[in-house]
Amino acid sequence: GGQRRVQLADHQVKCREGRVSRQALSDLVDELQAAKRSDHFDAREDERSAPNYYHQDPGPRSRGVTQWGTQGMCFAWMEQKASWGQYPSVSAVERDLKLIVFNALTYFGPKDVRNAEARSLFAASEQIFARWARCPGAYPCRRCNMDGLSANK
Repeated sequence: GGQRRVQLADHQVKCREGRVSRQALSDLVDELQAAKRSDHFDAREDERSAPNYYHQDPGPRSRGVTQWGTQGMCFAWMEQKASWGQYPSVSAVERDLKLIVFNALTYFGPKDVRNAEARSLFAASEQIFARWARCPGAYPCRRCNMDGLSANK
């Protein structure tokens, strides 16, 4: 009983940092976008210039899904998600950035400029995320898997 309460209280103190604001997460998306060297990844891949990039089934469940089964992602969508408050934490932004990189590395060959741009963007993002990792509430609590919120269970 008492040992569990002490552990829970200790966890609540560590977890009490709160969330990163919607504006801060929007600023993070802007910072990531500024780190790239070109306009690649600003908008979704055009099906005419990237044949077989998207799933061929036009059904609503596969809209925007790549041939290899991941969700397509671009900075325009990330900006929209940030402005609508759909990012609960820095880690959610990081997942989408890594999705942009993964999709580019999967589809574009090693000699394609977009492959090189994805690698460069990833390297720049690692430094940006390392800096953001020091912000209270930036990443979900590993113990309760909540996005920086106190455990009230």
